[in-house]
This record gives sequence, structure tokens and C-alpha cells, in this order.
Amino acid sequence: MISKNTRYFAMTALIMLSPVLADNAIYIDQIGSNSEIGITQDGSGNTIRGAASSTTKMELNGDSMNFDANIVGDTNSLIGAIIGDSTTIDLDIDGSNNIFNFDVDKDNVYGAANGTFTTNILGSGNTFDLDVGSEDAADGVTLNWDITGDYNTFDYDIDVNSAISTITSVGDYLDLTYDADGYDGHEFELTNTGNYNTLVIDQQSTLQQDVLKIDVTGSGTSLAPSTICISQSDSGSATGCP
Repeated sequence: MISKNTRYFAMTALIMLSPVLADNAIYIDQIGSNSEIGITQDGSGNTIRGAASSTTKMELNGDSMNFDANIVGDTNSLIGAIIGDSTTIDLDIDGSNNIFNFDVDKDNVYGAANGTFTTNILGSGNTFDLDVGSEDAADGVTLNWDITGDYNTFDYDIDVNSAISTITSVGDYLDLTYDADGYDGHEFELTNTGNYNTLVIDQQSTLQQDVLKIDVTGSGTSLAPSTICISQSDSGSATGCP
């Protein structure tokens, strides 16, 4: 395991070695528990990933990790993967047309239990794809999202037990897909203010109580409708929207 001081030096060196006119890149491959990683990236066209390839995810592997990223600017990307329990992720994003592709123990290696994920997004045209857990192997995940801006797209796939998700969104043309599965019950709360939005919520557990709270304010037109589809099942069977 690399030490905290060494890790920060490595990331700084990678940035300094970039060509003068090129975009910045931070490459991370961290193994070890109780790690604290903080990143601030300012500008456009930057990336955080695992190697000098746009398809390679950064990887944080270990329990009780804290990852804090403050990203300011447009057309940036964060491509990451986390394996481990009791992880705390805090993302602050200020910008537009950014891409975030993040998964937490998607292949069910060790579990993704007791993770806390907080995301604050200010900007438009952002795309966020998040996968947490696999095969209901983890328990106790908390997700908090605060989204402000138009034309944002969010795709959440939560496959854990006892997930608690809270989303607050202000903006038009929001495209939100939320799919939560697991044995124990889930709680999902959405407060949405905006027009022409598409909201697809699918929440299902196995013989447990699920809770949905939806508060939506906005409208649509015949050409740009506002669509809300909610499916919930306590039998673990597939539901889905028509």
C-alpha cells in the first residue's frame, strides 16, 4: 500500500508532466484500508481515471476509505471503481457536459456495505452512471444527491439491501432512471422541480417493506411531455414501466 503522502506526490507529478496545452489527468490505483484521498480539479477537458486510457477506471480498494473530489469546469470526466465496505464518497461538481461513470463493487468481490455517497451537482448536460453492489451481497447504503441544472441524465442501479436514497433536483429536462433491488426494504425520496422531465423509478425488495416519497412540481407539453413512472414490488418480481 502506498502512503498518503506518496499518493499525493504521484498524482501531482502526473499533472506536472502533462504537456503545456493538454488537459490534466489524474490516475489513481489505491489499495489499503482507512485511506483519505482528496482531489481538486479546476478547468475543462480534465479526467480522473485509472490509467492513460479513457476506458480504464481508477480503483480504490479497501475498507473505511474517504474519497473527496471537487471538480470545477466543463467536459470533465471521472471514471472510477470502489471495492470495500464503509466507504464515504463526497463529490462536488460545478460545470456542464461532464461525464461520471462510477461503480462500487459491481462484480460482488467483497461487498459494498455501509457506504455513504453524497453528490452536489451544479450545471447542465451532465451524465452520471452509478452502479452499487451486486447480488444483494451488501447492506446499508446511503445516497444523497443535490442536482441543479437542465438536461442532466442520471442512471442509478442499486443492488444492495437496505438502501436509503434522497434526491433533490431543480431544473428542466431531467432524465432520471433509478432501479433498486435487494432482500431488505429500501427507502427512496425524490423532490423534483422542473419541466419536461422523465422520471423512471423501479424499487423492489423480497418480502420487505419499501418506502417511496415523490414530490414533483412542473409541467410538460404534447411535444415535450413530463413523464413519471413508478414501480414498486415487495415480492422481488420484475415490475418495470410500460
